[in-house]
Amino acid sequence: MARLLVKFTQGYSRYNKGDTAAFGADVARKLCEGKGKVAKLMGDAADPDAGKSVLIGKVDTREVQEIVDQARTELQGRSQTLDERENSLSQQEQVLFDREAALATREADLASRETALSATAEPADTKAKTDGKKTSGEPPKQGAKT
Repeated sequence: MARLLVKFTQGYSRYNKGDTAAFGADVARKLCEGKGKVAKLMGDAADPDAGKSVLIGKVDTREVQEIVDQARTELQGRSQTLDERENSLSQQEQVLFDREAALATREADLASRETALSATAEPADTKAKTDGKKTSGEPPKQGAKT
């Protein structure tokens, strides 16, 4: 007995709307015909293309052309928007590169100034340590009177 594929148009027993199942020919016809039909016949269950359906209709070429033109216009608009964003991002990228170069120059200048400053500051520190006088925070020497 051939099994027929049916697609449910509404809930029935354990099947939900949109479910597909295979039944014997008599059960499938009962589900698809009559006053309480709950499914539509899709074809033979052994046929792999039974569940596929093709809608053939008449389409006016003017309508299709209008839809295509509208889609083309929309795509061109989006393309232009993307080009503008790309230009904006490349400008921002260039600004960041310029700022990075300026920052590197400032860092190099600061490093050279720090080395020059530390070279001039070292002799003053060594001179203060070699003096015999007491500096603040240093404990008094043994046996010295203050």
